[in-house]
Amino acid sequence: MRAVREALPIERLHVVPARRAPLREAPTAGPRDRLEMVRLAVAPLGGVVCDDRELRREGCSYTVETLKAMKAEFPRRPLVLVLGADAFHRLPRWRDWEALFTLAHLVVVARACAGSTPPAWLEGRARAVAELDPARAAGDVLFIDVEPLAVSASAIRERLKHGLECASLAPPAVLAYIGNRGLYAG
Repeated sequence: MRAVREALPIERLHVVPARRAPLREAPTAGPRDRLEMVRLAVAPLGGVVCDDRELRREGCSYTVETLKAMKAEFPRRPLVLVLGADAFHRLPRWRDWEALFTLAHLVVVARACAGSTPPAWLEGRARAVAELDPARAAGDVLFIDVEPLAVSASAIRERLKHGLECASLAPPAVLAYIGNRGLYAG
């Protein structure tokens, strides 16, 4: 998150935990626990806030609905959706995915597991960060060059399940919370 904040000229980054992501298995931790873990993780980061709007809604979390709500809340500010390259390549599977380009700019962060072939629908949308035009409200796709982490939340949960060390993989406050609540234990 810090690398994204440093790479982009954005005022505030909202981290929005999903109630239920439709293209993933149901989370093992409940909404309150996941919200608190996000709050603990972002607390030391300036300009990063935990946003619980998807957890307050019932049912599946759809990014297009979240962006519509944010656009209504911040009508004069361009929105930026940050996602990993792996999620970016699966974008056509998302609900109403083409509408995302009318609501926000997309920023793609490289991850070790992502493919490198650009999809055909990207044609004409790709921009460098330096080309981001604050006057343009939405529609661009930016790729930022950050050091990809060789770990995922799934891998951390799996390590915790087997009682393996994770001190270098997650903030201490988050790991303490997980331990105190007995989350992800085997």
